Amino acid sequence: PTRRSSDLMTLALATALDKSMRIDPFDLGHLGAILLMGPPGAGKTSVAARLAAQHCLAGFPVLLAATDLDTAGQVARLESFAECLNVQLMRISAPAMLADAVSQARESQGLLIADSGGCDPRGALAPELIAFLTAGNVDLVGVLSAAGDAEESTEIAAALVKLGATRLIVTGLDLSRRKGGLVAIALSSAAIVHVTSSPYLADGLET
Repeated sequence: PTRRSSDLMTLALATALDKSMRIDPFDLGHLGAILLMGPPGAGKTSVAARLAAQHCLAGFPVLLAATDLDTAGQVARLESFAECLNVQLMRISAPAMLADAVSQARESQGLLIADSGGCDPRGALAPELIAFLTAGNVDLVGVLSAAGDAEESTEIAAALVKLGATRLIVTGLDLSRRKGGLVAIALSSAAIVHVTSSPYLADGLET
């Protein structure tokens, strides 16, 4: 195609994406409770730390919660992040404890960020995870990697939305040269909250 027709094709694609894609980043000072969920290795724990750091640096109170107490190293990683940020880490082993943590966050006018165990949302979920997802008063936020196959990403995003996630955070943009996975996620019915394009926690989250 000529340069002119190529430019028009690019504009048409950008316009179509703009009409279909929704962006809804968390404002600093976002109150309430967030439960991060998604496949193993998608970066949920790192996202929890970045969200906590972002709010702490802005002067807002934050609580971190670990709901996956069985996977090796999960609590230890979150504990090290909490220590660095000087925020409280809560070990949540039952939905009732999560409800209490949500109440505590609301009373302190802060944000509770709960990390969950990795899962494939397209299949049968562990009863423990289902109990946390249905605990109530918690915003479900899906975490997916842009480095995945586009068709897989489409299926996983759709499954997360079906489970109640209205927002998605996309990780691994630094690992993906072809952005098919990102486009597939962005075209789901959920809004993109943030993305990460760096392996370093200090680089935070991007819109």
